[in-house]
Amino acid sequence: MRTKAIRDLAQLSAPDFFSEISVGLEHILNNAIRLEQGRNILAEHKHPHGHRVLLGIAEEEAAKFHILVDAVRCPLVPRKQFTQQLGRFCNHLAKGIYAEACCWRPDTFGRLTEYVGREREEFYLDGPNDVDWIFRNRILQSREETIYVDYAETDEGHLWLTPPTSDSDLLFSHTPATLRLAQALRDSGCITPEALALIAKLWRPVEMTADFHWADLRKLNSQTLEELDADSLLREQPQEVYSTIVQDWPFPMYSLDLSLASVDRAVLKEIQER
Repeated sequence: MRTKAIRDLAQLSAPDFFSEISVGLEHILNNAIRLEQGRNILAEHKHPHGHRVLLGIAEEEAAKFHILVDAVRCPLVPRKQFTQQLGRFCNHLAKGIYAEACCWRPDTFGRLTEYVGREREEFYLDGPNDVDWIFRNRILQSREETIYVDYAETDEGHLWLTPPTSDSDLLFSHTPATLRLAQALRDSGCITPEALALIAKLWRPVEMTADFHWADLRKLNSQTLEELDADSLLREQPQEVYSTIVQDWPFPMYSLDLSLASVDRAVLKEIQER
């Protein structure tokens, strides 16, 4: 058996690709929902650490759903871009960015590119004066510090990092945005093989330029639902489900660089000194 074979999906014919993606999206969403249910049980019983761990994993799992949906929206040429998008399925930083993107509200695709650029930085400065300390990539550090114990070097020496365990931490029960959107797409019928084929036909020719506006994105989201309905592929749902898709389905990110951006710590130290 060879795991993490997600890029092999690129070798399938179009009908087989949409069929396989449809099955995978259903599995991913069901798993994310189970994790979310477990997280809620831990919240009810006041277990903040387990609650945070399962919340993070549920969001990551739901992010994989959106990575595959973007693979459907991604043009097949250039081929490298398409296979790279599939590969993000196994990348923690990419999944973290996708999870956060469901909460962002950039006015243009160019603004989204700026947001992503900040989240990719390997190191960054922050603190009361904005330059007090050097931190690791925020998404990766948050993920690892929630789950693992680590031994770290800082500007002030070495120390052990342990996951926070305080009972005073906020325990909330609302569904994460990345999971709520995935459920809306599934419930409305958007992840059947036939619906995915229609989504690909509609979205792949659309070029995401820097000035592509939020309003144009919402029109495209709405058009997607209208065309699914015209082909009898849209499932009847409460209006709020459709509104979630129209308002919250973010710009596709297949054309953006989501890899970790190298940052020279010496440059950050120089900025600190100045």
